[in-house]
Amino acid sequence: MDGANIMGKILKYTKLNASSLAGRIGLSTPQRIYDILKGKTKRISPELANKIISSFPEINQTWLLTGVGNMLCTTNNPNNNLPNQSETDNDQNHVDTTTEKLFALVESQGRVIENLAEEIRHLRAELEEVRGYSAVKKSPVDPAKPAETAAYVYIGESVMNK
Repeated sequence: MDGANIMGKILKYTKLNASSLAGRIGLSTPQRIYDILKGKTKRISPELANKIISSFPEINQTWLLTGVGNMLCTTNNPNNNLPNQSETDNDQNHVDTTTEKLFALVESQGRVIENLAEEIRHLRAELEEVRGYSAVKKSPVDPAKPAETAAYVYIGESVMNK
């Protein structure tokens, strides 16, 4: 089940429209919900799932993230994290699919974290260049080769103090 189907079922269950659901779970706009419904965003993110579960704790987190299992938590599943065991005992392929989806989700989040870390490194380098110094390498900057100079010592009046 894809994110659009899952979100559609959530809207039907809660008897809310996208805008009302967004307000209920603390989103400033319903755009993330619309993106999921239109298929622009393929899955519900863990962050969005947590917001939904905060307002609707009866919704099964695994189902919300993967579409596997029951939409609502059962008495056999109080921790809201794993599908009900009776749902998966008779179908090993179902278990394999659930596991694969969860691993794919974890890998996807790992890539997001790596991309954000790289962006942070890039932004720090830019900030150091604007400030005109670096704690990493205390050497003068060669203006002709700024890309080769990892960092700089204070040069002239600080941009930040103007």
